[in-house]
Amino acid sequence: RHLSRTCPHLGRFEASSERRPLCYDRRLNKLCALQAGRFSNVTGRLSRLRMPDRLCARRVLGGGGLMESVLDRMTRVVLITGASSGVGRAAALAFAARGWNVVATARRADKLLELEDAVAALPEPHGELLALAVDVRDASFVHSGVAAAVARFGRLDVLIANAGIGQRGSIVDSEWEHLEQLLRTNIDGVLHSVRAAVPAMRVSGGGQVILISSVVANMTAPYAASYSASKAFVSSIARSLRLELEPDGIAVTDVLLGRTDTEFNDKRLGQAGRSVSAPRIPVMSVDFVAKALVRAAERRPKTLVLRWFDRLIVWANALIPGFIGRRALRQYKLD
Repeated sequence: RHLSRTCPHLGRFEASSERRPLCYDRRLNKLCALQAGRFSNVTGRLSRLRMPDRLCARRVLGGGGLMESVLDRMTRVVLITGASSGVGRAAALAFAARGWNVVATARRADKLLELEDAVAALPEPHGELLALAVDVRDASFVHSGVAAAVARFGRLDVLIANAGIGQRGSIVDSEWEHLEQLLRTNIDGVLHSVRAAVPAMRVSGGGQVILISSVVANMTAPYAASYSASKAFVSSIARSLRLELEPDGIAVTDVLLGRTDTEFNDKRLGQAGRSVSAPRIPVMSVDFVAKALVRAAERRPKTLVLRWFDRLIVWANALIPGFIGRRALRQYKLD
């Protein structure tokens, strides 16, 4: 039967003499019209389908070179900043293991080489890795990194703005160099990453921005106020950016991360060490966080808090800020 429809999920297409059956996606409850010779207009949005939907597309398209070319273009691409260690490195490995093509950026080139070896050692099949030495504090570096990602893989679907550093010390007595480095990395770095990645996502037909914030974003945090304020900025940007990018089909996820077992504390600027009276807080593994980020890229939640303990912290920050501030004082002020 001659078909001419408007598909709410993939946009408009015109039927031709060569016709393909319709693929009914129960998960999305929408009709996806797939037609030979018209895939250049729809593969960008097809890439956002989950794996069961891709298998359905494979059955509809049948075998042969046409199917392979379309599914190759459906392979999604994620760009992760701060991928040399910790959560960023674990996320790069987790996404690659799931078949994503990964663009890993960081300042430490030697760590990126180690990451390349780790991805190559993953069980087949796995995604490809493009490792780029990028300083997120420099807008030109970030834009060049996104351009290299698109040149290599042809698209960009997800940005994980993970690069960040910590700082501890009083607002008045901390070295300005440390405060400036914190703000340029945690604030400027996020802005540069978003401003570089979003135009590429628009060309790809949509995507997702995942911003790594913290449970201290709404916390009264003496002696960690600068870091807390930088994460409050990230969460605030996420809420506004979500509405700004909604017409473009770009989702924004705000990840409120709790304490994780990384080198974050060792690399923190300002005062080192830990107060002997500091309460002990349960710690997550980087692999646990990385798996959660992969799920977030598949489900696209607005906000992600990984543990009930962290949810309690966020709620307590809002409901009893004075009490939490006193607890944070014991946590961050050295004896």
